[in-house]
Amino acid sequence: MDELNLKITIVGLVGFAVLTLLVILFVITIIRNHRIKVNIERDQILKDIQLLEKERSRIAADLHDELGSLISAIKINLECLDTSENPENIAILEKTGTYIDTTMQKIREISNNLMPKILEQSGIIAAVTDFINMIDVKSKINIKFSHELIDESSIPEEYKPHLFRIIQELLNNAVKHAKATQILIQIVLKNQNLIMTIKDNGIGFDENIDITKIKSDGLRNIVRRAELINGKVILESQLNIGTNYTIEIPLKNG
Repeated sequence: MDELNLKITIVGLVGFAVLTLLVILFVITIIRNHRIKVNIERDQILKDIQLLEKERSRIAADLHDELGSLISAIKINLECLDTSENPENIAILEKTGTYIDTTMQKIREISNNLMPKILEQSGIIAAVTDFINMIDVKSKINIKFSHELIDESSIPEEYKPHLFRIIQELLNNAVKHAKATQILIQIVLKNQNLIMTIKDNGIGFDENIDITKIKSDGLRNIVRRAELINGKVILESQLNIGTNYTIEIPLKNG
């Protein structure tokens, strides 16, 4: 009888072990399939954004090169007109020239917002500096920018549009919504991580707010772009004191 009970116990233990193993394998399979699905979705989003950036670059080039050249030709032709017999036409041409100059400036701004040529030609530091200079002209906000990058060779080229868009969006938010008078931007390399800090003295948020739950499309895009390059966004803020964004991007896997 004891031997029979022992056999039953052993069979029961073996059955339980097999069942436990099957459950573990099932859970592992679900987790693995979920990770595969997440990676596929992430890769597709990354491809879509890269395609969008490429299209932005094309449109920006068309605006700057083709439309810009056409408007310049119009202005040159207007300047060739003989206005000596009708002084009133001089005022009209001068006003028209002013409109053309304004249009050219707007085209350059739109082209630069779509895809800064300087980003492709000179890199992220030059592009951020140029964008800050453009904001300085339009606003009274004091923006200070510092970095520790001697060169940008450690930053993958495909990361640079994302990094620029993140800084661009955060600066636009600070200028338009935060009512800030001072913004500090810093980019450093630390332990093979690129760390970007954007700090303003604006109206701020509730300090306990979860950035992933903010309804702002701009901030959601920032988080998504950071995640696409394996980074994370840390938000620290206090009402009427200011906001501090820290974006950490690993430059090497592992």
